[in-house]
Amino acid sequence: MAEPLEEIPLFPLQAVLFPLAPLDLHIFEPRYLQMISRCREEGSDFGIVLIRRGAEVGEPAEPHLVGTRAGLESVRQDSPGRLNIRVRGGRRFRIRRLLDDGPLLRGLVEPLDDIPGEDDLRLAALASRAREVGESYISQLFAGLELNITQVRLHHDPIVLSFLLAALTPAEDLVRQRMLETTDTADRLVELTRRLEEAAPKSQTERLRAEEALARQIKN
Repeated sequence: MAEPLEEIPLFPLQAVLFPLAPLDLHIFEPRYLQMISRCREEGSDFGIVLIRRGAEVGEPAEPHLVGTRAGLESVRQDSPGRLNIRVRGGRRFRIRRLLDDGPLLRGLVEPLDDIPGEDDLRLAALASRAREVGESYISQLFAGLELNITQVRLHHDPIVLSFLLAALTPAEDLVRQRMLETTDTADRLVELTRRLEEAAPKSQTERLRAEEALARQIKN
């Protein structure tokens, strides 16, 4: 039986948030300051959606219809009217109806989960390969961070693994959005494995950029 639709505030961004992944945001627009204040008071979350058309500032942008719920982890006010917040991705959702009758974009949403596959052996094999490639990729990046880490171990659950790797894999926003929207864990793992195999830093500049991205993940 389908879960009922729920109304949540939406935050359109030029970024894709994956489940379990952290994201730091600087908040200064009054509508989003009010949204964060309400979420803190109510202990509620909000939705982050990639912008399809429009901009982050100004009139509400048109978002893609699949996004991720964002739970507040920390809120810091550095100056009046400005907040630095850290959120973590929760469950994905699909927007069934947009409500734009006010300054803050809202949506009636339903949960979006991966559909269980029928070939558990194939999924296990794909997850094993993706884990191997992901651990190798991360180990290469650790080597340049001068951290005392001798071994990398990633999660064994295929769905959790796929989202952890998706957050670390270099890709354009539309590619990341496609990975967020897919409900086939196997397809996501295949795509991630291919991209991670191709993403091994081939130059010092690429390595430094990848190391910086990984360092942010570790810090969070």
